Amino acid sequence: YRPAAVHGTYLLTVMQTDNPSNFNKGSGTAVNLVEEMGCLQVRLQLFEDGTLESTYTDLQISEDPDTGEYRFACGKEKSSRGTYTVIGSVVKMDSATFTIYGDQLVDARKPDVELIDLVVFTKMP
Repeated sequence: YRPAAVHGTYLLTVMQTDNPSNFNKGSGTAVNLVEEMGCLQVRLQLFEDGTLESTYTDLQISEDPDTGEYRFACGKEKSSRGTYTVIGSVVKMDSATFTIYGDQLVDARKPDVELIDLVVFTKMP
């Protein structure tokens, strides 16, 4: 079952960490990596036949051996294809699971276990 409202193009609007960062060297810090890293862009297209295509900037994560702090950098643009299914208000895509909230696909994670706490894709008009 794939409700028609799910089909379309989505952009990554939130990729949240539990630690504020200042990767863009601006005046403040933020927990949303999309705001902090202008190069971090993901476009997700969900097609009616249950297939998807994702175009994204490869996010490179490393840990500073001296401080233990994580470092993030944007790599090359990549794309991938896959499939998805919709059951009720849940969208499953390969290894990711999202909940539909209006025009958003939301993946809330366990902040004490995972580096990225929240991922949100917003549907484009």
